[in-house]
Amino acid sequence: MPRNSGSKTANAITALEILRDVAKLGDSIPYLEGIAGVLSTIIKMKQELDQCDEEWTKAMEGIEQIKRLVLKFVGPSYQRQLPPFVVDAFADLKVCVDEVLEAFRKYKEMKRWKRAFKRNMLKDDAIVFSDKIWKAVKLFETDLVVENAVLIHEIHAVITGGAAISSTGFAALQCPTPSDYFMGRKTILEVIESSFSSPGRCVLALVAKGGAGKTQVALKHASDATQKYSHLFFIDASSSDTLTRAFKTMAEAAQVGASAVAASLWLSGLPDDWLLILDNADDPNLDLSPYLPRCSHAKIIITSRNESIFKHASPNCAIKFPDLAEVEAVDLLLLRTGIEDWTPQRPAALELVTALGFHALAVSAAGAYISQLCTIEEYLEDFRAAGRRRELLEREDGQSMDSYTFTVYSTFRLSFAKLSDRARKFMNVCSFLHNASIPVQLFHRAAIEVTTDLSLLLPGEQEPVPGAVDAFRSFLCLLGDGRERWSSLRFREIISELQRFSLISFDIKLQACSIHPLLHAYTRDSIEGGDVTRLISLHLLSAATPDDDGDPNAAHIRILFITHVDSAWDDDTGKYTDFVCVRLGDIFRTNRDSRRGRMSELRAVSLRTDLLGENHPDTLVMMAHLGRTYQYMGQLHDADDMQTKVLAQQKEILGESNRDTLRTMYNLAWTRMQLGKLEEARDLGEKALELRRELLGDSHIETRRSMGNLAWTYSLLGLSKKAEKLQLEALNSWKAEHGELHPETWHAMADLSVTLSGMGRLEEAEVLGAKALEFRMKGLGEFHPGTLYSMVNMVLVYTALGRIVDAEAMGTRVLELQKSVLGETHPATLLSMTSLAESRWELGNRSSALEIMTAAVEGREKALGPDHADTHEIRNQLRDMKSMVLEDDST
Repeated sequence: MPRNSGSKTANAITALEILRDVAKLGDSIPYLEGIAGVLSTIIKMKQELDQCDEEWTKAMEGIEQIKRLVLKFVGPSYQRQLPPFVVDAFADLKVCVDEVLEAFRKYKEMKRWKRAFKRNMLKDDAIVFSDKIWKAVKLFETDLVVENAVLIHEIHAVITGGAAISSTGFAALQCPTPSDYFMGRKTILEVIESSFSSPGRCVLALVAKGGAGKTQVALKHASDATQKYSHLFFIDASSSDTLTRAFKTMAEAAQVGASAVAASLWLSGLPDDWLLILDNADDPNLDLSPYLPRCSHAKIIITSRNESIFKHASPNCAIKFPDLAEVEAVDLLLLRTGIEDWTPQRPAALELVTALGFHALAVSAAGAYISQLCTIEEYLEDFRAAGRRRELLEREDGQSMDSYTFTVYSTFRLSFAKLSDRARKFMNVCSFLHNASIPVQLFHRAAIEVTTDLSLLLPGEQEPVPGAVDAFRSFLCLLGDGRERWSSLRFREIISELQRFSLISFDIKLQACSIHPLLHAYTRDSIEGGDVTRLISLHLLSAATPDDDGDPNAAHIRILFITHVDSAWDDDTGKYTDFVCVRLGDIFRTNRDSRRGRMSELRAVSLRTDLLGENHPDTLVMMAHLGRTYQYMGQLHDADDMQTKVLAQQKEILGESNRDTLRTMYNLAWTRMQLGKLEEARDLGEKALELRRELLGDSHIETRRSMGNLAWTYSLLGLSKKAEKLQLEALNSWKAEHGELHPETWHAMADLSVTLSGMGRLEEAEVLGAKALEFRMKGLGEFHPGTLYSMVNMVLVYTALGRIVDAEAMGTRVLELQKSVLGETHPATLLSMTSLAESRWELGNRSSALEIMTAAVEGREKALGPDHADTHEIRNQLRDMKSMVLEDDST
């Protein structure tokens, strides 16, 4: 609409025409006509200064009428029915009219000669007031506000007059009943009850992944609280069309019109509390605001997979809907199976619901299937087979949560359909990683490492799976912004999108994301061309892994990544390039996974021998790595043979002072120490240390490692003072270069603490170990692998000192952290489980000790295999513990 500029030279008549144009938007709207009349009178006053007092009085009476009209609209009789933004607009209009009225009073009291004298001032004031009135009415220019004004008398009549409401029309909006199998959710129901018990408007948002049971909880509240509400409405909020249709149906049933606005205004005018459930409001582009009436009697529940609806929630009413609690899930499963005697079935039921991730729809569907076709154990066995898992979770029969018509996988498919291409690709890659604690630094390090000129293939190497390397580079492009290879902003955008649809959770403290087990399984099961995506994830892990043992972060990062490698690994190493085999071999070697380390390194040695030649420096490096793996496998003679051969070739080709040569020399010294060839080990160790001092300096990490290696040899030779001296030298060198508050200094403290502990100097070991732990806790946080290492060391020291209570407390905490950071089947976690079991056994808590030790055995069987030496050792320890319990019981 055109607008007068409001300058002092503007024609006031133009302003009048503008106001009359506004009035044409609604002929029956009295306040618009009244405003036009006010402006007309002002202009007429300006043009006819000689009019009589009676006309002035009449004009003033007209203004008073408009004022009374405005007061009526904002008075108590209308306040309840009008939306707040309309009330505010009327209040602005009232202020403007008051100003105009005051001007009329002032002009009326003027003498005629003074009016003539102030002609120009009156002209200016008329233009100023026309501008003020224009600003007041421009709020009413939209169709929506005009429609509100037209409807207001009709709706008021319905509310106050008690017009009949069509119950037939409202039937379409009635709340369904909750599932007959509804169980649990007591805490959330209490939160809803508490939130809605307080007077005033309340909007509560429930957000979770599909099939988690959001709708069932909303319906359960409606069912339990029916008597509290004058009306209950259940509306499909999946789209603007479904919302608009439902609200129009409501308006027609209430006989207040046939528009969504009419229904909203009618709801606003209801005198008692009512409940509105807006279900499945998943569309991120849908604006719910017009469908959330603002009045003191509104109680509204919104269910969604999209976290963006939290902006509509009242304070403390934005709820991230959790999966079922353990007991709730077990009870639901057993109820759905129809099994009468629950007690003997609870262990198997717990195992199944845990595998299902406590997902409500999956548990309900499993129970329905079991009730017809199989046992709990048989279902679990089928579920663990990937092909059968997809078939089970796609079944349409037996999936029901009563009115819920989707299968488990189809609920996830609805969310995935709304994702951008980059978010979908990110989820696909993550599906081949472990579902828990996927660290940000995995993506960050890979994006920075893989430059455009970095070759991911050896000269002449052919990709075993064509296109995998290019697919990996394309994936990394998603993490950059075109200028930089890594963009934190782009990464956060991907995570934010996935969070909005409840597909991923992000731990700010850990800087890691996690995916629900079933979502994780669905994503992997749904991928076409899975080999390429698997290789993207393995390339990602490989690129993010430091390839230099001299990197002070190398060990920590390799420990952090092992559970993700476990998830993506396939024993068919023929699919892997040299790049992947080498980097994964580093991870396996650090984590003492000799079987897979040997597989990876044998593949790399074979590729390099064929493409580069047996005596190529890079081939010799891989052979040296394979020798270390033999060492970790306990195949010490094989290790000695391989390392001796490689060392001789490296000396000849690279020279004795080459870093790779010195690494082989260092490792051969360690092998011979383990073989009991202590004098040979000492000679090699001293030579390696001497050359590293010359080449790298006293404070280099590899020099310090040579000190540690040689210190162990000295200890075995009975040269304890020499061992301690080397450890102190390493510690002091780090202190001198970096100070006490440096991660490498803390590492040296921890190493010396272990040495002192092995020497039986437990009090000193405790002081130094505690100091290292304190520094690491403050500087790195308790989740850092280095901190966990120090905590494990302190558990061993406390145990040796006989402080079993302290050992048990520290052991409990470190095990909890290791499960979170490293995973339950990580070797370090399994070692801590054994230590904690021993502590609790000593404290007399034998049932807990047996439970933890049993879990440790099962974990080792999964991680290392049933025939591994460590597995045998812990299994024998568990057997001895059980025998002792039986002996005590028999006596």
